[in-house]
Amino acid sequence: KLYKDNHLKYNPSQIIVSAGAKQSILNIVLVLCDTGDEAIIPTPYWVSYPEMVVMAGATPIFLKTTDK
Repeated sequence: KLYKDNHLKYNPSQIIVSAGAKQSILNIVLVLCDTGDEAIIPTPYWVSYPEMVVMAGATPIFLKTTDK
């Protein structure tokens, strides 16, 4: 389907199936963050992102962003 509809070529090892984007983000945070790490979260952010970082044992650090 990826190739037929969009002309994209991927191997099965390059494809991940998840319950949604937030589940994938949580999995990435759990893999990349260790206890004592700090994770930068740009604001505004989805309400669950800081808790994902805390679940990984890391500390969320918020980075204020602007539209400029």
